[in-house]
Amino acid sequence: MEIEVEIRDDYEHEDKNLLYTPVNIPGSGVDDVIFAEQFEGCACSGTCVNANCGCIRDGTPFYYSGCGLANPDIPPNLIYECHVNCQCDSKCSNRLVQKGPLIGLSLMNAGPKGIGLWCKVDLPKGAYVCEYAGEVIGAEEARRRYAKQKNLGLRNYIFALREHFGKETLPVLTYIDPSCIGNIGRYINHSCDPNLLIVPVRTDTVVPKICLFARRNITAYTELTFDYGGGAEPIQGVPDGWSEGTVCRCMASVCRRFLPFDYSLG
Repeated sequence: MEIEVEIRDDYEHEDKNLLYTPVNIPGSGVDDVIFAEQFEGCACSGTCVNANCGCIRDGTPFYYSGCGLANPDIPPNLIYECHVNCQCDSKCSNRLVQKGPLIGLSLMNAGPKGIGLWCKVDLPKGAYVCEYAGEVIGAEEARRRYAKQKNLGLRNYIFALREHFGKETLPVLTYIDPSCIGNIGRYINHSCDPNLLIVPVRTDTVVPKICLFARRNITAYTELTFDYGGGAEPIQGVPDGWSEGTVCRCMASVCRRFLPFDYSLG
């Protein structure tokens, strides 16, 4: 089944050894059927209203306001967007990340961190920036790739997304690896005090998008960063006295000394 993709993304890699993808694609260890099985769309006309939209799931309301989050101080655990199977207008206010990344993003020299990403314009708090897209891979493949990267002394790009519903944590993780196939989001560096926050977003399929929004007002040409540990999840932290991890170079006053990683990777 051919998947219709709405996202518009004019960026590309400067490194010709990398393959650019604007959206997540199925990789090793993942059945690509999950990319083809689509949600049933809503029957709304025009723009949707919270009270009667079929894309509301488990009481989850619409969280967008304009081009970003309505309340970034209390970000949602998950967002369901209206999508290609919905009858609502393409300008529906519940369609945002599927339209593509922010215009004005650019690679930068991030010093000892290597390449980074910034934006050429000021970003208001809550603004949508881009998703962190790449290959969606299985747990066994994620551990294999992580071990290989560690042995070669290479940077780990694999992100393990743990989704929350209330106080419960789902046992299934989604692993996204943009090491060789990814989008503009792969260049965003870690910070222990990031200016971006992560929100999982689902559009037309069950495969979540790791979406990045401004955590605070961001001045133009400020490096964009997010927490590789996902925010505040203890399992992703580094225990005291542990010295085998990659040294963190974020230079934040609350720096945890080592880059976080998910223990499920090994």
